[in-house]
Amino acid sequence: MTLLLTFLFSLLLPLSGNDDSLTVIRLDEVVVTGTRTALSLMQQPAPVHVVDSIGLAAMNGTSVADKLRMLSGVSVRSYGAAGALQSVSVRGMGADYSLVLLDGVRYTTFQIGTVDLGIFSSHDVARIEIANGGNSALYGADAVGGVINIITHRTGAAPFLSASVTGGSYGLSGLSVTGQTTVEGWSLRLSASRNRATNDYEFTYDDGIVTHYLRRAGADFSSKNGSIVVSRSFSEDAVSTLSLRFSNAERGQPSAVTSAQPTASARIHDKDLVMQSHTILTVSPGVELSVPVGVRLYRQTYRDPSIVSQGRPLDAFYDNRSVTVGPLLRYTITPEHSVIAGMEGVHATIASNELHQAARDQYSLFLSGTHRLPMPGNVLLFPSLRYDSFSDTEGGLSAKVGTNIGLTEDPSLHLRASIGRNYRVPTFNDLYWIDGGNPHLTPEHSWNADGGIIAGFDAGDIAGDADAGYFHIDATNKIVWRPGQSGRWSPVNVLAVRSTGLEFRSSLRFYRDVLRLEYHHTVMRTVKTSAEFPNDPTVNKLLPYVPQETVTLSAGTTVAGLSATVFYAVTGYRYGTADNDPRYVLPTVRTVDMNMSYRFTAADAMVNLRAEVNNLLETRYQWITGYPMPLRTFALSLELSHTP
Repeated sequence: MTLLLTFLFSLLLPLSGNDDSLTVIRLDEVVVTGTRTALSLMQQPAPVHVVDSIGLAAMNGTSVADKLRMLSGVSVRSYGAAGALQSVSVRGMGADYSLVLLDGVRYTTFQIGTVDLGIFSSHDVARIEIANGGNSALYGADAVGGVINIITHRTGAAPFLSASVTGGSYGLSGLSVTGQTTVEGWSLRLSASRNRATNDYEFTYDDGIVTHYLRRAGADFSSKNGSIVVSRSFSEDAVSTLSLRFSNAERGQPSAVTSAQPTASARIHDKDLVMQSHTILTVSPGVELSVPVGVRLYRQTYRDPSIVSQGRPLDAFYDNRSVTVGPLLRYTITPEHSVIAGMEGVHATIASNELHQAARDQYSLFLSGTHRLPMPGNVLLFPSLRYDSFSDTEGGLSAKVGTNIGLTEDPSLHLRASIGRNYRVPTFNDLYWIDGGNPHLTPEHSWNADGGIIAGFDAGDIAGDADAGYFHIDATNKIVWRPGQSGRWSPVNVLAVRSTGLEFRSSLRFYRDVLRLEYHHTVMRTVKTSAEFPNDPTVNKLLPYVPQETVTLSAGTTVAGLSATVFYAVTGYRYGTADNDPRYVLPTVRTVDMNMSYRFTAADAMVNLRAEVNNLLETRYQWITGYPMPLRTFALSLELSHTP
């Protein structure tokens, strides 16, 4: 009933709009992730969600995963409190079907195909763009469910210095410093942050006889992050940016709670160094050359004394290294026609005591265009074609075509649609795991289609926008790990999965953002459509941990420096087993979060006081069976900033 009432409430927000202090989705805002071409959200052929730095700051939490969970079509699987493993999936297709970019360059490693965004600090993130739907024709492998582009802060002309301190429940503490200056034509931005928590929160465990009141152990975390960004305009036609980003996170990873004495001895240590350069050259009017280069060195160690293999406790390490070069040429032929041609080269390696040493070379060519058709109305066509070649697995062609049809301009009303062929390549773990890898795996493939309507209006004191649509994904040749006759687990290409759903987003802004409302609603069904063996009981059953329905509703206000935002989220029930056994169902979760802040000037400094509460109603819930989440938690922060 709650979900029905919430959905009916959304119908009262027909052409709603949003605000920079919420999730910041303005339909006239220019984005590039969805098409690699600078277009407004109103002109996109598929849904694109945008959150800028003000919107990120208005949300609770300190990681990118914390921010993403408030967006439609996005599911976050969390294994605990702040700093715990958190993976993000789009449209029910799993985290390894969502490609993560960092400043437009592939950030997802080939080792496992997922990114732990629970330790990716949002402190230096300027903007996040999420392009729902398949995008392999633009970005290559793994862009099946969607693309998440994390865009960090660039340098600016105005010098400033800011610092903040945070304290909260269960030992949560944080410090951050950011500064920016200009020296002899060079712009420099420095940023550093540190976060930690004990995470020894209370939870209950029911063994069927007695309810045990326990405290989470071994879930502490500590992370350090920093970045250096240098940029310079050598002329009006040449701009270069060089960035260095590093992080160091150490944390406990307690096991699933299956008894009153759960194991809590596992430790994970992540070290990540990313170096990028980005040069943009204006060759001539209408011709622009962009040359991004990225180098990533990522090492993870996993230790667990409770797991003994061949007489030794588990002590695994994974060294991932990659170099990416992707020159891109944008050519505006006429105001009605433009094309993008590019190539991409990737060299990636893995060294581990759990995998055979391996390397992967990827060579890619792609071509896409934006064309305004000579016909009544504002009709845009977006064809894309990409060829990928890999040294250790199959490549091939990916294609996509999309359209956007403008029906009216005031208020704005557009139709959108797209269809494309996408793929995911086997990971290094799939191919080269010493105890069970399968070197004969082939890529997974999918057909993705979606269509919908986008609307927006601005009546002065009231402005709004809305986006509603349907999506369909058919994935085949899906890779799953299963035990063989010897009992050893190994991956095989055997599954087919179908995900279909409806997405709706709307928002409203009243009286120059004095009041802001935003609503997201996704209804989807993700099922396994093929059998692994005769009489397979999991055929046509929902995939584990994928909710059929999610709802998020936020309301915010800002008056004379005082701001407050309330977030209400509903995640529908999820099955914990592939056969959808009703005995192992995670019930529907309803949570309420909120924050308040007050911004004022004192002694030539801008002061921002902020308080946030998570899980206000103390809902007891789990995203993954056996991994209890905290009850109500608090955080207080103080930020000082000064501009000379």
